[in-house]
Amino acid sequence: MKIIILLVGVFSSLFIPRTNAQTDVYNLLVNDEPKNIRQAARIMAKGEQNTPENLDLLALIIEKEFEDAQSNRIDALSWGCKALAASGNSQYLVLLEKIIHSKFAHKKLKKYANQAYQKLLSTENLIIKQNKLKTTERNVIKKDYVGQDKNTLRLIPNAALTATERKIFAIAKGEWLAIKSIAQELEATEKPNTRVLDALSQFLMEMHLYTLDSEKIDVLSWICRALGHSNNGRYKLLLQNITTQITNKKLYTYTESASKEIKQTATPYVINSINFQQILDEYMQR
Repeated sequence: MKIIILLVGVFSSLFIPRTNAQTDVYNLLVNDEPKNIRQAARIMAKGEQNTPENLDLLALIIEKEFEDAQSNRIDALSWGCKALAASGNSQYLVLLEKIIHSKFAHKKLKKYANQAYQKLLSTENLIIKQNKLKTTERNVIKKDYVGQDKNTLRLIPNAALTATERKIFAIAKGEWLAIKSIAQELEATEKPNTRVLDALSQFLMEMHLYTLDSEKIDVLSWICRALGHSNNGRYKLLLQNITTQITNKKLYTYTESASKEIKQTATPYVINSINFQQILDEYMQR
């Protein structure tokens, strides 16, 4: 009797459907059939097996096909966009942006790419907010100014730094008066330096969520003016995203105006692509 029960258990297990955990996503993607890509993407969209290797392979498939994919592959690629969004990795924003503004991508695919893009942006901003709240709660460093503490003030830039690097160093340190001067200079420049604009964009993104006094709001407003005057579409989506979060009336006005002043681009600035602590470590001398 025990032998019969054991055999029944063995045979019944052979006919149990494979679960997502048992399904090899990488092999499904390599197989390259639309149904397999769709199955793999749906699994990854649930947060399962979305390893860097699987995500990069999926992104590569989407990038190669999004402008000329056959109709039977559009659904699979659309699920692929959802999977990239579920990863929470902002490195895929650039690819999604390319799809959104492509003249040849399928309408359905562009729709899902846009949804994925917005989800990634929201995830990125949530992480920034959470990090700021944790920093405030721990109160590790007593700051005289937001983004500028006593230890940071004592940092001295390396003498070998270029003029551009010194400006980026000042932004990384959180020198508000210097940052205002830098923004004013760029606002009056015909072809402002993109590296400096990127640093100002990151500073704006990190600082706008704080409750700031009128002087600091004025500095952030000058940053918005500099970004708008640059007419560089690289910053449009960042400004649009910040506009939805701002409560200060003056800063809202300048951010919205700047976002309307510039055109869209396929290569947006990726939030957190600049790490101020790394810049300080690299550019300073003690």
